[in-house]
Amino acid sequence: ELSPVAPWTLYIGAGWSADTKKEPIVTNIRAVEKVVEVAPKRGRVIGLVHEAGKQEGIAGAIVGFTGHAELNALLTGKEGRFTTFELTDGTYAFEVSADGYKSGACQGVIADAKDSQADCALEALPKLGTLMGTLRDATSGTAVSGVTVQLVDAQKKEQTATTDASGSYKFEGVSPGQAELHVKADGYLATVDDAEVKVRQDSHHDMALRAKSKNALAIVGAKEITLKQPIQFAADNATILPASLPALAEVADLLIRETRIKRIEVKGHMDPSADAKHVSEQRAESVKAWLVKHGVEGSRVSATGMGATAPISANVTPTLRARNRRIQIAIVEQDPKPKPGKGH
Repeated sequence: ELSPVAPWTLYIGAGWSADTKKEPIVTNIRAVEKVVEVAPKRGRVIGLVHEAGKQEGIAGAIVGFTGHAELNALLTGKEGRFTTFELTDGTYAFEVSADGYKSGACQGVIADAKDSQADCALEALPKLGTLMGTLRDATSGTAVSGVTVQLVDAQKKEQTATTDASGSYKFEGVSPGQAELHVKADGYLATVDDAEVKVRQDSHHDMALRAKSKNALAIVGAKEITLKQPIQFAADNATILPASLPALAEVADLLIRETRIKRIEVKGHMDPSADAKHVSEQRAESVKAWLVKHGVEGSRVSATGMGATAPISANVTPTLRARNRRIQIAIVEQDPKPKPGKGH
């Protein structure tokens, strides 16, 4: 080692080291366990919703899970069937509802992941409807109150109702289909109307009552009902003209009220035309049909075409021939007219 002499300064040094023994190599090993989850086996519930006692399915029925709020309800298809999504083994109860049926219940049991069948029968509600309406005066339009209305439904069951102060009436629990309404009110012609009753719906049918004429157009005699005005038809056919409807309405009213008249015969008469027999038959049948439609029992009315066999005038002028073209209403069977009591 030399002392530094200016202008140079030099330092030299060296060093080393060495291990006298080898250190062990340490290796860290960590075991990782992998868990594999196995999905449980699943099955489905396949069901049919139908009316009790019938196999036809009910479309649009709502099928809900009982006790499983997390599961969405199902809707049946056109054939009334439903299929759940896949479910684990167990018992599944369903609440079933459909329009027109009482709510019901059924269940399906899934075991060993196999599909299960469910039979869901619902009891049908009564298919009845309601019929309501108003009675009014045909001329003034005012309500007719305190009048009894008789209804005969499609099953021939009868009900009666009385109109209130506003002329309204109401029938409940009526069998669906065509019903008949019968009204006999003082001062008015007896009226019969057809009304359509719908299943489980409110149906409406208003009626107009025609007041009786002060000058009667139909009069009951000993052997026939006399018409003050002839029944008019369209030329050469059996279509009744509107002008003759008031007279026919009075005939219907008489027969409805006069139950002692058991049977009548509508006779059609013609002038000696080429088709007199045929036309006279058609016209007699047309009058019969009108009376039956307006409340006269069909068993009380017969129709006969007389042709030109019983003229009341000589067929020499158009006017006289027109008189022979007529409708005659003969009384075939009737009970004796009751004798008036004392004081009458």
